Amino acid sequence: MALKIIITGASSGIGHALAKEYDKQGAVIGLFARRKDELIKLQKTLSCKSLIFSVDVTDLAQCRWAAEEFMALHGTPDIVIANAGISSGTLTENFSDLETFKKIITTNLASPIRFIHLFSLLKKEDLGTLLEYQVSQVSEVCLEQVPTVLQRQALQTT
Repeated sequence: MALKIIITGASSGIGHALAKEYDKQGAVIGLFARRKDELIKLQKTLSCKSLIFSVDVTDLAQCRWAAEEFMALHGTPDIVIANAGISSGTLTENFSDLETFKKIITTNLASPIRFIHLFSLLKKEDLGTLLEYQVSQVSEVCLEQVPTVLQRQALQTT
């Protein structure tokens, strides 16, 4: 039976590369990203069964809709890769960068946690492997650089 995989941030970078790798294995892939045009281009290169979902991972309602759609068609995913992330040149001493920090924390730290949690809530059977690339050493480094106020805000949103 084919693996059922969800990949966020599939429109470029690591997510795009992972989609290509799982395509070679004949997986069923749910491709999640904001840039629909890039998802369409990727989907055209894949030989496996794939679904595209143009969603913003910071929008839980969009993610829930997409997750339910994927699961209605293919069942519970075996692997969920919460890979979506953003980057921006910022300085902690610049007050004007605080909004950028907040967006980065929400996208790179809070969203993967919520996304994985969403699938655990929706599962109808045992959820397989959950891979959270963003919520690991990368997020720990990021939190060390964020002002204390934003750290508290990020923790309150989870």
